[in-house]
Amino acid sequence: VREVLQEIMTQTEDISATVRQFLDDAKQGVDGLGDPVPCNVAGLAAESVERWRATFSGRISLAATEGPLHVTVDPVLFKRALGNVLSNGTRAAGGTGRVQVTVRRFETGQGERAVIEVDDSGPGFGNIPAGHGLGQAVVRRTVEAAGGSVEAAAGPLGGALIRMVLPVTPVRALSADDELAKTIHGEISLSA
Repeated sequence: VREVLQEIMTQTEDISATVRQFLDDAKQGVDGLGDPVPCNVAGLAAESVERWRATFSGRISLAATEGPLHVTVDPVLFKRALGNVLSNGTRAAGGTGRVQVTVRRFETGQGERAVIEVDDSGPGFGNIPAGHGLGQAVVRRTVEAAGGSVEAAAGPLGGALIRMVLPVTPVRALSADDELAKTIHGEISLSA
C-alpha cells in the first residue's frame, strides 16, 4: 500500500509540473517547453516502466541499449509524455496483456538517433475508449520540441506501436583533469 501511495504522489507531482508548464506557456506565448538538459533516455524509460509496473496487472517489459543514451529534453515533460504513451498502451492491453518498451540507438544520414518504442497487445488503434485528448498532443509537442518525431503503426504484439525518435546528444565523460571533476573531488574550492 505504501508503494502505491508513493507512486500516486510521484505521478501527481509530475502532472502538476506539466500543468504548470502548460499554464506558463499559455501566459507567455512560449513555443518551447521546460528546461531541456542532456538526459539518459534509457534511464528515464526505466523509471517510467517501474512506475507502471506498480499499477499494471499485465506484463510490462523493457529492453534498453547498454550504457547511457543521452538526448536533450525536459526530463519531467519527457517522463510525462512517455507516461501518456504507457497509459494508452496499458489501457489497450488490459489486465492480462503485454506492453513492451524498447530503447535503442539508430544511425541515420543525419547522425545518431535514440529510438523509444512502446508496443502493446491491445486491439489496435481506435478500439479503446478515448481519454481526455491531451495525451498524444503532449507526446508530440514534447518530442518535436526536442528535435524529434513521433510515429504510430501496428505493432508486432498486435496492438499499437508508438515510436519516438530523438537526436542523440553527445556527452563527454569528465576526466580527472576537468575543472568540474576537480571541484567534485574537492581539489578546487567552489568559492575560489
